[in-house]
Amino acid sequence: MVTHGRHVLRTIRNPAARDYITFIETSSESQGRHTLLEVILPPNGNVPAHAQHQHEETFTCLDGELTLLINKQFVHLKPGESITILPGTRHRITNRSAQTCQFRWEIAPGCPNFEQSIQIAYGLACDGQYSHRTGIPRSPLAMGYLYTLDDSGLPRWLFLAAPVMRWLSRKAIEKGVAATLHRRYVMIR
Repeated sequence: MVTHGRHVLRTIRNPAARDYITFIETSSESQGRHTLLEVILPPNGNVPAHAQHQHEETFTCLDGELTLLINKQFVHLKPGESITILPGTRHRITNRSAQTCQFRWEIAPGCPNFEQSIQIAYGLACDGQYSHRTGIPRSPLAMGYLYTLDDSGLPRWLFLAAPVMRWLSRKAIEKGVAATLHRRYVMIR
């Protein structure tokens, strides 16, 4: 979470990925219509492969060049160009250029669980508790909880371990880990 004095700004960062996400409009602010984000992605930066299972995602390149890998095909967006990804479509977002890329990311309908999970994941990354290489938190309880909170952000192989992830999530809730994660990292609502 980026702060200025006592004020929480609406921008989070992931030091491992070197990207920034600004919350333009949350699900609650848009009455559930969408979650609207702007992302600054450095050269060779990426958002790991994921799929939103109940939401469509629209990506609009604002500056630089944005590359998406969708169903094993590369799609390149230049400023002003957009693409919408249907629910359940696995995709990866990359900046394969030498310049920083900025893009708008709309998730519709709004997804409060995604908003919370990305804040927790980036907070863990800032605290050195999240592996960008593997794409998962170092704590098994945090990993299980994030899996059940929003399953779009975790690697595909974890879907095979769904029963274990649900058990870890229950333990995270029982032991107060989930409440601590929310209290510590979820500031933008």
